[in-house]
Amino acid sequence: MNQIDKETVYNQIIQYFDFSQKLVESIDENITLSNKEFDEIDKIIFSLENKFDNLTLLYIEIFKNGYNDKLFQQIRDTLNDIALGLEHCKNSLITINKNKVNE
Repeated sequence: MNQIDKETVYNQIIQYFDFSQKLVESIDENITLSNKEFDEIDKIIFSLENKFDNLTLLYIEIFKNGYNDKLFQQIRDTLNDIALGLEHCKNSLITINKNKVNE
């Protein structure tokens, strides 16, 4: 994997961490969450954290042992899982906000 590819993967990882941090900050600012809302967001954050951890370990593996097709596929699968998790998060937050408006 060349330097540009490594930087691209690294920047993608950082973007996901930034999103996670923004999500946590939005929760901190909005103390009026119900237990159901908090539990839903907590599950999402926990799931994303695990996926980020896995992605980080794969990225470290590339630096330790070099790039190979298996690692590339694992990174791609993990990024896809993260993208699905982020989409689920977005949809959950939209649903929570719609429910608040309708209350």
